[in-house]
Amino acid sequence: MYFDDSFRDDGFRLIREKELLIILSIGKSTLWDWVGKGIFPKPIKLGPRVVAWILSEVMDHLKNLR
Repeated sequence: MYFDDSFRDDGFRLIREKELLIILSIGKSTLWDWVGKGIFPKPIKLGPRVVAWILSEVMDHLKNLR
């Protein structure tokens, strides 16, 4: 899992699916499977076909896995 200081951010930042998949080192179907099962935080909807995740929520979730 890609996890270093470059992703630490005290401000509000949204990340799109492509970047999230790189951070997690997983495939698209795995991500959506985890979201559907409640294993991973749900994204917020930005438009009819656009979603993003709040970076701080993603990082908090990853920290809690340790």
